[in-house]
Amino acid sequence: MYFSIIIPTLNREKDLEITLESLLWCNTKPIQTLIIDQSSEKTTKNLTSEARFESLYIHYKHTSTLSWAKARNLAIGLLDPRSELVIFLDDDISLNPDFFDQISDFFEKNKNSKWIVANIAMPNRRISWTKKIWLFLLTGKFEIKSN
Repeated sequence: MYFSIIIPTLNREKDLEITLESLLWCNTKPIQTLIIDQSSEKTTKNLTSEARFESLYIHYKHTSTLSWAKARNLAIGLLDPRSELVIFLDDDISLNPDFFDQISDFFEKNKNSKWIVANIAMPNRRISWTKKIWLFLLTGKFEIKSN
């Protein structure tokens, strides 16, 4: 399964570094990691360009608009077309090495179901798929209608 990660951040390069380091230890890597930086300094940009994070396929984008929602929306417009799953992460978490494997396994086993995934995260704590993700099965038709 191809997935992309979106991480908005604002002046938290030390926390972001912990998050990126935890991604390095994950068994499965994303096809891209989108960092939407709202910081006034260039320290986040410098961090994301370090060679040690090369395997995370980081796409860095700076914005002067201070809004988590707008940062996430900006990142959605930059998604790799191969992405089958988009995962929004906060900039201050650490993941278990099998986090993405468990997500991929779950979706492979439940291909015909429609799901909404919500991330419930505790800052600076390890996130376990079984403990920190809620899944809600949708029944019937799921449609998004625009006016």
